[in-house]
Amino acid sequence: MTTLTDREGKSTTGTGVDPGRTGHPDRGNRTLKAIVIALTVALVGLGSWVIIDHSSTSDTAPSDDVAQLWNDYTDAWNNYDGDAFLALVTPGYTFVNGQSTTNAESQARSIANASTVDWHVTMVGEPIMAGDGPWYVSQANRIEMSSLPAPLEGISVLTIVDVGGVLKVANHTFYG
Repeated sequence: MTTLTDREGKSTTGTGVDPGRTGHPDRGNRTLKAIVIALTVALVGLGSWVIIDHSSTSDTAPSDDVAQLWNDYTDAWNNYDGDAFLALVTPGYTFVNGQSTTNAESQARSIANASTVDWHVTMVGEPIMAGDGPWYVSQANRIEMSSLPAPLEGISVLTIVDVGGVLKVANHTFYG
């Protein structure tokens, strides 16, 4: 309870009045309520936007045909299938890593022989695509094989081209 004295010396007592404020006693409460409501609406709006943004297709997501080529290409490696690999790449294909550059035929032989080292690549996260022909697709991956003490992590970048209406991998560069 607060006691107020006017200029003439008369005292009154009131409740809910801040002795340091003038004006209506509920004005501070209404302002605070308005701020809380505005922040709540903004937070709900931001949450909705994040959900919608993450559920929609990103501008960098590969098209269906590029994603299918990427999956088939990865499957050829994981299944040690050199013939399937050759069907997915251009004749001038190159594979580049920190140690060497190989052509399509040499890489197909390496893939076919990878079963001896229990090779397996796991794609991590979502692929990112840029370009509108040629297309550049990158994705983080983890490579496991019996000759490695721990999985090798890196990023693969594929250059995909249209060869007579069929998408093919022209280059694969591995950074890891």
